[in-house]
Amino acid sequence: MNWFRHLAVARKLAVAFFFTTLITLCLGVFAMVRMQSSAHLLREIGHTWAPAVQQLSEMRALLGEFRTYELAQLARANDPDAVKNYFERMAKTRTEVDAAQAAYSKTTTAGKETELYDAVKQKLAGYYKANVAMGDAIRANDFATASKISDEQSRPLRRDLFAKLVELTKFNVAHMDAEIASAEAAYQRSVKIMLAAMAIAVLLAAFAGWFIARSIAEPLGRATRVAGAIAKGKLDNPINVDSRDETG
Repeated sequence: MNWFRHLAVARKLAVAFFFTTLITLCLGVFAMVRMQSSAHLLREIGHTWAPAVQQLSEMRALLGEFRTYELAQLARANDPDAVKNYFERMAKTRTEVDAAQAAYSKTTTAGKETELYDAVKQKLAGYYKANVAMGDAIRANDFATASKISDEQSRPLRRDLFAKLVELTKFNVAHMDAEIASAEAAYQRSVKIMLAAMAIAVLLAAFAGWFIARSIAEPLGRATRVAGAIAKGKLDNPINVDSRDETG
């Protein structure tokens, strides 16, 4: 630290200010980088995984209602108005399922999720096919065939469809939970690093202040003692020069 000791007082203060500013700037850059990383994770959760889970849950709810309409239509097969009403409800529900699928497709990622979603679409197509066959039987007043299709095709196909939907939903929930855990871990790491960096900055600032004050106070103290001795007529006090600043 001899080079620092030989600097002028103004330059010592300037160097201390420079390093303090540099540390502050580094902390600011680090905080900005961590904020950008956290923002990316939040966007990933908010724009991909959370909407995906929401749309899949919506599909499950709608298809559950769809199956209820099928069973209710069979139960009231002798009531033309009720049959017509349930056909209209099922058509409306299919439109809403299509809308949920379109929204979900925007968030789908390549790989495992696409494979799972393809399986869901395959099961859904089979279920809709059975529903059309059941509807044709009801329109033809062949209620026995309609009931058979409901029991032997629609019911197992709907169960298989829901099993695939549950599997796909779990996949999305797991990824969303992983993103949330990653964001939380990144936040905790950032807090620890920031606290450590702030502690180091405070220690460096305290050390710099102490060192500068000491480098100024010690020579001035010696000069004061020598001046006092000279004033008393003691001219044998040595004057030691250990720095090239104003106090030296």
